[in-house]
Amino acid sequence: MLGITTEQITGCLNEDTSRQTVRNELKEALQSYITHTVECVEVVKHFCADSFEWLQMREKEQREIKRLDQEFQNSKQENQADLVELCQVLSSTAIELDRLHSFVDSVEKLALTSDMCSRTMPC
Repeated sequence: MLGITTEQITGCLNEDTSRQTVRNELKEALQSYITHTVECVEVVKHFCADSFEWLQMREKEQREIKRLDQEFQNSKQENQADLVELCQVLSSTAIELDRLHSFVDSVEKLALTSDMCSRTMPC
């Protein structure tokens, strides 16, 4: 005999299996982190590329809302067409605010990631 017990062999095998499990979990976590980071970068990149047009559309919506509000103030009765138009403008605004939220959320996540990396990695 080599002086190694069955328990020691089993322990070594379990340790290797445990290390492999941890290694696999770390690998999966890193892949998830990279994928999520790239997705955030893409959201920011696309929003920035369209930011000028996005801002122009929000300004146009703001003018439309002010115009419709003025018409409501001057009118004695509600105009169904104006209400439908207002609903369309507000619907578009809500969709674009969701897009803005995604952009801000992605920027925040990237900023946190960047801050954590700068604290843990040497220059």
